[in-house]
Amino acid sequence: MTDAPNELNAAGTFDLLVSLARSGGSDELGQMFEPYRPMLAKLAHGLLDRHLRAKMDELDLVQEVFLRVNTGMDKFKGESRGEWEAWLKQILTHLAKDANRWYRRTAKRNLGLEVRLSGNIARFL
Repeated sequence: MTDAPNELNAAGTFDLLVSLARSGGSDELGQMFEPYRPMLAKLAHGLLDRHLRAKMDELDLVQEVFLRVNTGMDKFKGESRGEWEAWLKQILTHLAKDANRWYRRTAKRNLGLEVRLSGNIARFL
């Protein structure tokens, strides 16, 4: 399990955040999600096909995880930080598999020829 910030480790804090987030508290949901963003980004980098990384950034996937969590908090049945982290990782894994499958199936895209603009744009300026 990831080392969550101290504010999530305090007794009862996580339980309170879960309860408020399930009641529609977007600030509380953000407080629950934000500490896991770096871990999710690192995991997403490993899950994305290397050719797809030129087309899609791992932070795009992490943002999509947050959107899914935001609209589907009622689907989280866990009570602990470990269950929360596992749920986030599960959502990310499914999104990454879908992205890899989608871009690989599209015959018109040759991901091997694409390059990330952020690293090469200076050559054209």
